[in-house]
Amino acid sequence: ENNQDCPLIIENACGIKNYNIYSIMDGHGSNGHLVSNFIKDNIIKYFNDITFYFKKIKPKEKTSIIYPENILDLILKKLIKNDYQKIKDFYKEVDEMLSSKEVLFDSNFSGSTCIIIFQVGNNLISCNVGDSRALLIKENKEIIELSHDQKPDNENEKKRIEEMGGIVSQCNDLYDDGKIGGPFRIWIKGCDYPGIAMSRSIGDKIAHGIGVINEPEILLFNLDENSKYIIIGSDGVWQYLNNIDILDIIYDENKEKENSKEYVCKSIVSKAKKKFIENDEYVDDITISFIIIQH
Repeated sequence: ENNQDCPLIIENACGIKNYNIYSIMDGHGSNGHLVSNFIKDNIIKYFNDITFYFKKIKPKEKTSIIYPENILDLILKKLIKNDYQKIKDFYKEVDEMLSSKEVLFDSNFSGSTCIIIFQVGNNLISCNVGDSRALLIKENKEIIELSHDQKPDNENEKKRIEEMGGIVSQCNDLYDDGKIGGPFRIWIKGCDYPGIAMSRSIGDKIAHGIGVINEPEILLFNLDENSKYIIIGSDGVWQYLNNIDILDIIYDENKEKENSKEYVCKSIVSKAKKKFIENDEYVDDITISFIIIQH
């Protein structure tokens, strides 16, 4: 009934040119849309406030801050310092905040993915929890994966979950041919819940007790003159379309209408939706962000 996907684009964050933040949250569970929007609000609150990076700066109302010429380098150093501790702290804190008395909705069985891409000048910091996905596409059509889908059947993820007492298996519902099917999910031993289909998330308090964690995978990349596009999509995009499918759509559509972000996005959503109709009983929420890199 609710679109639980929640995209966010902040251009020139904190009023700093060439500092951009791109994010997608994909909620799940009955309150998933509330969790994803809660995360979005806090990304804006934290990362679009210069005092988050430099506590000594206290901007006065109706006055602009004059930043030093190397402000992008300073921001980058703050974000990567101590193995990206500021970013990791954000994911942990926003997860913990969902349990506070001020939050008026339950997150025991509801949660969200959260992928954030920080573009700091010519540097990309990709931070991911869950199974939303981001790609960097080069001029020569080379695809660089900016994130990895965090699924329960991934070897390292599965090991952690099983060590915490969780069970990883496909759905217990049988198809007509008698085979167990569907995505791998996480269960409490002897129970038919929580059934979460990702190994990391924000929220999902019950699943956190059996190995689902809120710690993001964080990767650093460099943008060069051949870097052309950034693609970020919720799992509704990737369920039936792969990276090559997305590349083909981008370049096919651009032949007709070069560099039209809206045109490309609508084409990707339309084709992802068509695949759901052909292969599934329902259509998942589908969200795509298509960023043309400015040099």
